[in-house]
Amino acid sequence: MSKTGVLLTAFGAPRGLEDLDAFLLAVSGAAPTADTLSVERRKLLTIGGGSPLHAGAERVAAQLERRLSGLPAAVATPGEDDGLGFGLPGADAIVSRSLRTLGEVVAPVEVGMLYGNPSMAEAARTLKERGAERIVHVRLSPFGSAMSDEGWLEAVAGAVEGAGVEWSDAPGWGTTDGFVALAADACIAAREELPGEARTLVVFVVPSPAGARTGGGPVRTDAEDAAARVAALCGLGPVTVGGAGLAGIAGVGGSAGKSPWLITLSGEADGAEGELLGIIDAAAAGAFAAVEVCPMGWIVADAWTAYDLDVIAAERAFGLDMDFGRSRVPGEEPAMIEVLERAVRQSA
Repeated sequence: MSKTGVLLTAFGAPRGLEDLDAFLLAVSGAAPTADTLSVERRKLLTIGGGSPLHAGAERVAAQLERRLSGLPAAVATPGEDDGLGFGLPGADAIVSRSLRTLGEVVAPVEVGMLYGNPSMAEAARTLKERGAERIVHVRLSPFGSAMSDEGWLEAVAGAVEGAGVEWSDAPGWGTTDGFVALAADACIAAREELPGEARTLVVFVVPSPAGARTGGGPVRTDAEDAAARVAALCGLGPVTVGGAGLAGIAGVGGSAGKSPWLITLSGEADGAEGELLGIIDAAAAGAFAAVEVCPMGWIVADAWTAYDLDVIAAERAFGLDMDFGRSRVPGEEPAMIEVLERAVRQSA
């Protein structure tokens, strides 16, 4: 039986300040201006000097590799090996080394980035070197986006075929019962951290899909359907189409009772400085006491969740005298690894 490897792919991010210029050039195709570099540098410095994406993705890869290989999940403690914090930028090599050497691996897993390092091509070559005779591609994102969908699979195909390995694409997992239940648990946990009597607006955030804007409003997508199922599991307001009645903010959600919710299409392309901040302003004007943001489009923390949400969006809410909550991203939680495992096995 041929040995199957798994290529986990993500959009990419600068590991640190030294990677910022090259990353922005790769994404835009043009050298960044001095102003752009200054803004992005401040963002990275605010969250510790680099994106947490790489460390988080490596933890997911390590645990998925162990699960697919029939090995028990490993537990790494902060500060092990070289003394770096488990979730800090730069710790991904430590995670890979410490978690992947605790048993015989029969299904290697590597992470490849659309932009940045390790590239998809580098990851595919590594899988081949580790004995993979075929590769299953799994995207580390439950839903696509306008910014990244175009050319994503073409890039994967070029990387894997360049390594001389056959491959297949795993089915989407963003609408599976397992992921929906995981997102609902995270949403409920975040709400429990807010004052119980506060009138709270719950905002599900997903990346904007290609062609999302038609006629001035969003179109319904798999991500919105998944969010509606999460809302139902969380006991939020009834589902309606056409908005939650917040100062002209369009969305899909429920506006009745004490648990209204809606969806904003944001993220990689325009971040919290786009639609989400307008929703927070409208919530304050609408006498909401709290806003809870659920970033359903992300399973691993990155600069967007760490900066645009935890800094910019939170500051906007607090500045308007509202409480702010953000649901966790699942990362390497066992239930998330199980969702990814099922996707792999369906394609293997």
